[in-house]
Amino acid sequence: MGRTATPKTCEFCGKENLKWSPYVNKRGNKTYQLVDWDTGKPHFGPGSTPGECTRKTRMQEVPIPKDNFDSKSETQSEEAQAEPEQSQDQVQGQDQDQNGQGQGKQDQDEQQQGEQDQDDQGEQPPPPVNADDDILRRLEKVEREKAEKTELEQSHWQLTNQVIDSEERLKKLIKSKIKSEKISIAIPDLPEIDATNEHMQFPKLCAVVALNKPAWMAGPAGSGKTTAAEHVAKKLEMEFSCISVCEQSTQFDLLGFHNAHGDYVTTEFRKRYEQGGIFLLDEVDKGSPNTLAVLQAATEAGHCAFPDGMIPKHKDFRLIASGNTYGNGADALYVGSIQLDAAFINRFAFIAWDYDEDFERKLAGNDAWVKRVQSLRKKAADLKMRVVISPRASITGAHFLKSKAFSQKEVEEMLIFGGMSESDRRALR
Repeated sequence: MGRTATPKTCEFCGKENLKWSPYVNKRGNKTYQLVDWDTGKPHFGPGSTPGECTRKTRMQEVPIPKDNFDSKSETQSEEAQAEPEQSQDQVQGQDQDQNGQGQGKQDQDEQQQGEQDQDDQGEQPPPPVNADDDILRRLEKVEREKAEKTELEQSHWQLTNQVIDSEERLKKLIKSKIKSEKISIAIPDLPEIDATNEHMQFPKLCAVVALNKPAWMAGPAGSGKTTAAEHVAKKLEMEFSCISVCEQSTQFDLLGFHNAHGDYVTTEFRKRYEQGGIFLLDEVDKGSPNTLAVLQAATEAGHCAFPDGMIPKHKDFRLIASGNTYGNGADALYVGSIQLDAAFINRFAFIAWDYDEDFERKLAGNDAWVKRVQSLRKKAADLKMRVVISPRASITGAHFLKSKAFSQKEVEEMLIFGGMSESDRRALR
């Protein structure tokens, strides 16, 4: 090939007739190395220090001016890189012709040593890091992580507050919907009765009372029977009186008596019977059948015999009875109930007054606590346990928890598990 540049001389060992040729090392970096002008063989340096010139010249990873190497040498070098085995054979053949077989083997060893030294030189350790700079970088990293953590915590609290706000808005919406859906009772010849926010059976009770029929609410303890009777009186704008009876109650507790001076002592029943209003016979299934028999005539006839004479019944007198049973005697839970006379029972319209769990939830105002109470109640019923877990536990417990005077465990012990046997406690917990 023709020469288009001036031959170079190695500045380290003084060898002449050299030229620059492109070279790509194992890291993929393109650099230049000195090669023999005629053979293209890399220049290794003197035999005493094999590879010394090659290592030094290959470190110059900077462009070399075009006039410093043959214009065709770059293409030839790339072809040599693509076919290394063929070029190596050619180089070895030329070396054997010039220097003999022994010198060729020495050159090959020198080339391998030079390439190994070049790779070692290329994988230089990173420059030392200034201690202050390293500390600053570490501090910056800690600050970034702290900022990211703070941002995540703020996002968490924002989402939590959004959920709480959504729940509160939902509760208010439900309450507003409940309040807006007014429940009314239309009875001929009577004003409209508002039954909103009352027990699910309240409209039936109002209707029975308004139609002047004695009503009997039969339901478990704490189901709101007494409260319902009071609310009926308020809705109908009538006076209200009540008495709780038991087996020791006498007819004088209902009809009154003459004292030692001969004066008549009246009763709540006499007031309502003579002046009008609603009279509640609470715990009616605990009363004596003989005592209650005196009311049979009072409920059906238009008058009743009192100690001071026959008294006509007021046109607005209404009688309501409430009990845990239907008057047929005791059961596993309500052992104090007494079997009443069928003639007395037959005078009433019975209304099943079970627990209204939706109404219970509204009255308590603590959904989580009410859910706990109702779940324990259901479990006790499924196990056929002889225990009562009434809405009183929900309403009173919610009040206790709101005061923050007691923990939930203490409230459960006072209102639910108190009085239970150890086996019942274990079964429910």
